[in-house]
Amino acid sequence: MIPLPFLLDEYRNRLSAIRTEMARRGLDLLVVNDVANQHYITGYDGWSFYTPQ
Repeated sequence: MIPLPFLLDEYRNRLSAIRTEMARRGLDLLVVNDVANQHYITGYDGWSFYTPQ
């Protein structure tokens, strides 16, 4: 497993806040296609997407 760039508690707090807001808005699905938002939520670093290889 790849380590998160933040503590597990921080990950859980972020995910909880997202789920709470989704419930408030009546959303069952969230599609996250912006790399910055994916990084904020999961810690995944996909910045090479923007860099020509």
